[in-house]
Amino acid sequence: MTVPYDAEEERQILAGMRSSGRGTCPECVVLMDERGVSPRQDVSYVRRRILLTCPTCRRSLALDRKELD
Repeated sequence: MTVPYDAEEERQILAGMRSSGRGTCPECVVLMDERGVSPRQDVSYVRRRILLTCPTCRRSLALDRKELD
């Protein structure tokens, strides 16, 4: 099981997404793979999210698109 990113690592990834549009894993220093996450039908509110996954360590982070605006 992979260890989740801590709060500081999440801030670093978010800062990279805001500045360059691409997330970089703070541990491996490689660009993360990005894919959209469809809203679930059983949730009453709609969230536009993306899932960032490091291809090296396989750690991932889900972000709301509104955090990137």
